[in-house]
Amino acid sequence: MKVDNTTGTAVWSVFTAGGEFFRLTHNCDKSKFYTAGGPALAYMKEINPATGSATTSLFMAGNAEIKSIARAPNGNYYFLTNSNNRLYSANGAFTVLWSIPNTHVYTYYTPAYQVENGGSNYIAVNNKFIYTYDGILLLKRDICNGNLLASTNVPSGIFEMNGGLMLDSCGNLYAGSQNVIYKYDANLNIITSVPTAGAVYDINIGLNPGELLACGNAFVASINMSVCIP
Repeated sequence: MKVDNTTGTAVWSVFTAGGEFFRLTHNCDKSKFYTAGGPALAYMKEINPATGSATTSLFMAGNAEIKSIARAPNGNYYFLTNSNNRLYSANGAFTVLWSIPNTHVYTYYTPAYQVENGGSNYIAVNNKFIYTYDGILLLKRDICNGNLLASTNVPSGIFEMNGGLMLDSCGNLYAGSQNVIYKYDANLNIITSVPTAGAVYDINIGLNPGELLACGNAFVASINMSVCIP
């Protein structure tokens, strides 16, 4: 893991033997952050933001590894795992509240853009819904229990060969596909789309009004998709 300041200078860089840090997330006030990954068992580790040192293992969940994670406004964390392919809900103390099959059947190794097993941005959560993705299938679930509410296939998507999932403050959902980013309403209806220079691997909210940041196969881009910024 590495943290750089705004000028690109390294603040700290840490290698931890025996750990696999696939995804990062933070707590409610963003004073702490956590790694999610493996090996062998799904776990979370709290990271000291000043030094990068890992402290307590906070979460264990079955014979699997965490592929994707998101924190919801309710303070809970939601995990997608591979191998056992489940969706977990855990509270702020990382106690599991419930888990269900996630439907996606992820592979252990991520094709195309990871040489080994790694995390993917395949989950997005707000105060009502959980959205999950696998490069093709996009699912909408009830945040209270994970019940499936709606589903759709993202046009031109290829299973685990593209990704990136994001919600804005208006409840619009964005999904990265092959050479396209799609914007959906809360009911999974397409609002608009924007072409990209290659397969999309990840997306995030930018700093400027309406801005979406995207990266993928040989490209990084700033795109105006009328994103609602908090």
